[in-house]
Amino acid sequence: GTISKYRLEKLSFGDLPGFTRSVLERDHAVITPESRVYSPMPEWQNSTGAFLVTPHIGAHFSMAIVNMDANSLSAPLIDGAERFIFLLNGTIFVSGGAGQIRLQTAGEFAYFPSGSTGFIRSEHGANLLLFERIYMPHSRASEYPKFLAGKTEDLPNIETRGEVFRLKKLLPTSLAFDFNIHVMDFQPGEHLSVRELHYN
Repeated sequence: GTISKYRLEKLSFGDLPGFTRSVLERDHAVITPESRVYSPMPEWQNSTGAFLVTPHIGAHFSMAIVNMDANSLSAPLIDGAERFIFLLNGTIFVSGGAGQIRLQTAGEFAYFPSGSTGFIRSEHGANLLLFERIYMPHSRASEYPKFLAGKTEDLPNIETRGEVFRLKKLLPTSLAFDFNIHVMDFQPGEHLSVRELHYN
């Protein structure tokens, strides 16, 4: 039979078994929390991840949410790949330059260039956003990127003409880097004034 208007108003579709807002198309995907499947990360120790973007659907990078349990360790980078991590919560130690750096505040990040032997480890557990891609050097770049770590809150806001939100770029805007990560901070009621559609 039909579902009455009254019953429809009382239903919470987010709680229905099998209901999801996720979308998987030929050229894009939106993987919402109820559809994320966490499985062991290849070659990572005591870590699981849910991939949100992969080259298998045509992207030039992989993006995953990684849950690092106690006494966890990242996998080494595959040949030619670069890695960017953004700490969501917990504490991690990263190594990519001289010694280890402790990241313990949400919004701290680290970039590992192609060829890096650096690692990520957690003694008590952490959650992070992981980006990996094959490095594509610019023909006019005079140098290769180097390992770096930082805090989002320490970076300056970038001017956004005609917009009211705050924008930060986490990586240097030099030819050495072949991508960037932007953090856009919206206060209640703020929004983009245009619909963005671009590839860079």
